[in-house]
Amino acid sequence: MSREALQGTVFALLVAATMAAFVITQRLKSAPPPIERVYYPAWISPNGDGLKDVVTLRFRLPKPGEATVQLVDAADRPVRTLARDAPLAAGRQAYPWDGRTDGGAIAPEGVYRLRVDLSSEGRTLTA
Repeated sequence: MSREALQGTVFALLVAATMAAFVITQRLKSAPPPIERVYYPAWISPNGDGLKDVVTLRFRLPKPGEATVQLVDAADRPVRTLARDAPLAAGRQAYPWDGRTDGGAIAPEGVYRLRVDLSSEGRTLTA
């Protein structure tokens, strides 16, 4: 195969790969979100003083699926697993968190986010 023919083939493969990536990206953008209406209080203070020690984290699933629900810290490290590979029905989900880590210790004050790993969808959302 000549050098020009090889360059043409490589160029055609790159164009095809780019087009395929574009189609996949557009399909993901137009797909309905796997998780809707995520809600949790702006802050929690799990220091045992009775103020904001417990919060309820809520979200809605448009369709049923299997999920792991966790709280992660500002560095994206898991702090507490609220559900692991649990079958969830479509609709509203609610998980109370008492401010404790998986080890049972009181979590330090800080920024925490909800992470939902929908294994049935192959997607993870951190909010």
